[in-house]
Amino acid sequence: HSFQYGPYSQILQKKYIYMIGEAAFSGILLVLFLYNLFLFLGRIYTVSSFYLSIISLVFCVRGLMTGEVMIEILFPCVAMETAFRWDYILLYLGALFIILFICNIYQSRKELSKFISIALCSAGGLLALFSLIVPLPVLSRSIFVLESYGLAVIIFCLAKIVAMIVRRERNSRILLIGILLFFTLVCYNIYSISRGVILFETLQLGLLLFLLSNFMVLTIQFGKSHHQVKQLSRELEQEVARQTEELRQLSRTDPLTGINNRRRFTELGEREVAIHSRYGRPLSLIMMDLDHFKRINDEYGHSTGDRALIYMAKLCLEEIRESDILGRLGGEEFALILLETDLPEAAAKGERIRARLEKTTGRKNHSIPPMTVSMGIICFRRDESLEGGLERSDRLLYRAKSDGRNRVAAGCGETDGMDLLLT
Repeated sequence: HSFQYGPYSQILQKKYIYMIGEAAFSGILLVLFLYNLFLFLGRIYTVSSFYLSIISLVFCVRGLMTGEVMIEILFPCVAMETAFRWDYILLYLGALFIILFICNIYQSRKELSKFISIALCSAGGLLALFSLIVPLPVLSRSIFVLESYGLAVIIFCLAKIVAMIVRRERNSRILLIGILLFFTLVCYNIYSISRGVILFETLQLGLLLFLLSNFMVLTIQFGKSHHQVKQLSRELEQEVARQTEELRQLSRTDPLTGINNRRRFTELGEREVAIHSRYGRPLSLIMMDLDHFKRINDEYGHSTGDRALIYMAKLCLEEIRESDILGRLGGEEFALILLETDLPEAAAKGERIRARLEKTTGRKNHSIPPMTVSMGIICFRRDESLEGGLERSDRLLYRAKSDGRNRVAAGCGETDGMDLLLT
């Protein structure tokens, strides 16, 4: 029990000020406990956050049980002797978890460092057990053991943090400042006790500064990690968008020639046929099939056949407008939709492509063997579907093949008879 002398009002005022200080100290530790518990449950710096949350909780409870006023308010059923005993136990447990925390953030491979950390942790556990079972008079005379153990723990932590600085670990200087302040205030507290003056505030302040330095380090690391996560998330979104665009292009284009595949050609063609049916604008379709393409693959190889298909697509692109629709329907079969084009214009366009292909392939300085193409050309009727137009042009293409290949067959009448035949 402690005794104070002076006017009652002044003693009462000091009592409440001291109580407010204890409550503020414990409140800050409680906030640190909840913050580190949140990081632990969120699996962020998991082990370090767990140790810091336990340290904050231990010293929060210890701070509430140290002062007589807080015990009377929060723990009225707890005797002062019990609170005194638990004060020792909590100090040993807090020091033990401080060692575990420091060893976790700096994992040394040296056997001596491991041995010292194990020895200090074992000593802390045994001293906590000792404080729980020994008689109170014996415990009250063991203050020197507590002070010696506390200094040993702080010196061990100092050595660990200095090693971190030597290895240029991030944020190690902030930890060094915190542990140095803690060490200074603990030494001052021990010096005050040796002179008969008990200053719980200095020990609490040192501990608070140490925890705040670690809180600052974790906050900096959390901020950096959050920034890295946002950066990675942004990069992932960009990569997903790029991959999605690539997949979209792959689903629309022929991988060999780079022009529209059958699916995309059908989508675009149906849209243009619908516009043609509504407004009656001229719309023509050319079906093209390379003659004897299997012979090219058999005689020159499939790589030459691939180059021939690529050349055919390139030649068509050079001859048509950007608004026209070119697609590879499969194998050596191509289709071309010509917007705002009637049958004679479409037939002339087809003949120009046929003649150019025949003229430019098979030269000595050309990598493409001799090639010809047959075509079936139609002009869409007012209410005709794309499928119907493809069937009509396919019959005309078959007619061009039957008449000797390397020619253009065009027709637009009500029947599929030949209105025009160009060779």
